Amino acid sequence: VQKQLESILEGSAAVLLYCFRVALSPTWLPSCCTCERLNRQDCNMTNPKGKRRGTRYMFSRSFRKHGPCKMSTYLKVYRMGDIVDIKGDGAIQKGMPHKSYHGKTGRVFNVTKRGLGIIVNKQVKGRIFAKRINVRIEHVRHSKCRDDFLRRVQENDIKKKEAQEKGIKVNLKRQPVAPREAHFIKNRGKEPELLEAIPYEFII
Repeated sequence: VQKQLESILEGSAAVLLYCFRVALSPTWLPSCCTCERLNRQDCNMTNPKGKRRGTRYMFSRSFRKHGPCKMSTYLKVYRMGDIVDIKGDGAIQKGMPHKSYHGKTGRVFNVTKRGLGIIVNKQVKGRIFAKRINVRIEHVRHSKCRDDFLRRVQENDIKKKEAQEKGIKVNLKRQPVAPREAHFIKNRGKEPELLEAIPYEFII
């Protein structure tokens, strides 16, 4: 009986020693956590250098806006000199602008069958270059940056015409918002309360 117990104990000790060695061996660990790399901080993925790097949300479609483009996208009319906004559409991979031009505004200098030639300003460090790019019409929108200006031009023309008929002089410049005029406030039978900061008190 004593010999049997000694053999059982030797076998269990050998099994425990084997498990301990396997747990500590570098081959058991993942490739990014081997003993050679445990002291290094570059276990993560290296910085990719693809053309569409970091565009997971930039070129994605909005919620419930997936699928093919609407027919109105292809029925819009673009002319040379129009101001357009560049917005990449992830559903159409052809003719996509580079991610550096996404969200930029430019002017159309060429109109082709399926795309537009656009002049866009691109800042490179301290310099600004006028870049010419070709983009399909799915990635272009009419810009609304001049809508407010054109509306003010029409309103000013009407004001000038009315002032000319009446023989008066009118100021057409935009004026800043003036402060509120002086007025009285009714307290409705309630006494006014004085509000002030509470003095600092050291509380234990």
